[in-house]
Amino acid sequence: MDELNKGETCPIVEAIREVGNENDLLVIRFLSEESLGFNDILRKAENMSPKTLSTTLKRLQQKGIIERRIISTQPFRVMYSLTQKGMDLRTVLNDLKIWGSKWLTTADMYPLTSDQR
Repeated sequence: MDELNKGETCPIVEAIREVGNENDLLVIRFLSEESLGFNDILRKAENMSPKTLSTTLKRLQQKGIIERRIISTQPFRVMYSLTQKGMDLRTVLNDLKIWGSKWLTTADMYPLTSDQR
């Protein structure tokens, strides 16, 4: 890898800052498979509160990683899906999955429900 000169930013560090928290990555992972509604995502992310999910979705939407589409107003229903920017993260997530499967033990890993696997 290239060395950084003083004052330069590292694209890897900046990418991690952009989507580096656990909640962001889980939502991106779920949406990489299909478009989902709020309650669908909440069911898959069993340990995430509705408030945390709402905050996460808003942050990812502001960053241009996901988009929110209103499906109906009566009853109100929205669907979330990845933008092209978000879809480009699928390769990165797959590489992280491969790396984690190779180098992390079961004790190191965060337990997932059967829906999350």
